[in-house]
Amino acid sequence: MVVSRVISNPLWATLVGALVAAIGVSFFVFVRSGEALPRAAADGQPPSASVSPEIIDGTAVLDGKYPFMSFIQLFRNGKPFAACGGALIDPDSVLTAAHCLVNTSGAKVVVGRTDLSQRNEGQEIAASEPFIHPRYNHPAFAYDVGVLKLSRPVKGIKPIKLATAKQNNLETPRRKLTVAGWGATKPNGKLFPPRMREVSVPVVSDSRADRAYATAPPSVRAPYYPSLQVAAGEKGKDSCVGDSGGPLFDPGSRTEVGITDYGPLPCAQARYPGIYTEVNNPQIRKWILWAAKR
Repeated sequence: MVVSRVISNPLWATLVGALVAAIGVSFFVFVRSGEALPRAAADGQPPSASVSPEIIDGTAVLDGKYPFMSFIQLFRNGKPFAACGGALIDPDSVLTAAHCLVNTSGAKVVVGRTDLSQRNEGQEIAASEPFIHPRYNHPAFAYDVGVLKLSRPVKGIKPIKLATAKQNNLETPRRKLTVAGWGATKPNGKLFPPRMREVSVPVVSDSRADRAYATAPPSVRAPYYPSLQVAAGEKGKDSCVGDSGGPLFDPGSRTEVGITDYGPLPCAQARYPGIYTEVNNPQIRKWILWAAKR
């Protein structure tokens, strides 16, 4: 499995030892210093001022509550080097972030496992092929969407729904959506519990998100695309390092509104909401459905 685009000059962050022990594989999150960054983690120096994804001030998810949630272990040259979240969108397709799939040589997906230490739960399936949106642009993170095709279908798990163009009401400012994942639970991007966590976050208006990131200091500044992205979060509540690729969704209808993309570190700052790729953008949704049919 080969991906054409590469994240340049990565600053590899801290290996999460507790989670490694729990699930028996290496778990990392990659971040990049001095600009807006994806919400993922990796081996090396501690992260400095940067942008990254985790669940802050969330609660532990009960077993089986969100079976569509997917944990993606990524490999490079046959060795595990990073991990991201994702969501099952049909029996053999998992939606995630493009930046998760860059420069990987393989992936293993775990679907239907709430606690990663419970190896007897869920279904572990190798990914057969990755797709990255052709307009994905790093480091701007425009069109940050990818689809992993699985080597065999998942059985007995209902996929999450994708928001349509007629569901813009799901992005109304202050509307509460849910983000879930296995990311860090501390704003500094540390402490990765093996059990999935969730948090309810309010949608932030495009104008506020655009203004916040456009006027931010260089270490946080990032472009915000109102037609391509959704902003959500508030002081003390956010996704964070390790949640990249996971869904931002309406918990009632189980409809995915966004894909966890980037945000500042420390996470959960009042001024800077988390940024999510907008699923119902026509160019993005159409491409997702195309990739899922491959």
